[in-house]
Amino acid sequence: MLPGDISEDMEGCPKSNTLLYLILSSLLVPIVFVLYKAVVSTYSKSMNKKEKSSQAKSMKSMAYANLQMELFGERRESMEESETRFDRRLGMRR
Repeated sequence: MLPGDISEDMEGCPKSNTLLYLILSSLLVPIVFVLYKAVVSTYSKSMNKKEKSSQAKSMKSMAYANLQMELFGERRESMEESETRFDRRLGMRR
């Protein structure tokens, strides 16, 4: 079927590509698995980010602040007062 001069140029070429197809088909499953894991990981990270941002947004609302006040009362002391009390426990004075 092929003229003689072309077949001489194809001297080192394999007759069929079965070995190539065997290798490619054996790598198909691991490549698809890695792609799947990458997509799932990216999706879960984006969902976690959305959840945290919506959580932070809801904590800034007035309804949340009112609920905090109702459950825990007013904030008892400021940071400076708590540091002063801690220093007194250690026997230090400012």
